[in-house]
Amino acid sequence: MIDKQTMPPAAMDGSTADKRQGNEAAGGSLWLRMKAVGKDCSGAGVIELLLIIVVLIAIVILFRDQLMDLADLIFGEMFDKAESVF
Repeated sequence: MIDKQTMPPAAMDGSTADKRQGNEAAGGSLWLRMKAVGKDCSGAGVIELLLIIVVLIAIVILFRDQLMDLADLIFGEMFDKAESVF
C-alpha cells in the first residue's frame, strides 16, 4: 500500500482531496498501487498449491486407464496372497 512516510502530512488527515493531492505528489495513485501489487506475494503459496492440484488432476485424467490397470494388478495380487494365507 501507500507508505505514509513518503506522503506529505496533508495527505494523511483522511480527506479525499488531501489523499488525491498526496498521491499525485508521491508519484500517482495508480503507479503506487501497481508497485504495491507487484511486491505483494501473500497469495503465492495458494497459487502454487492450486497449480500442483491442477497438474495432478490432469495427469490422472490423461493416464486414467493405465492407473486403473495398475491398481487392478496390485489389488489382484494382494487378494491372491491374502487367500493363500487364510
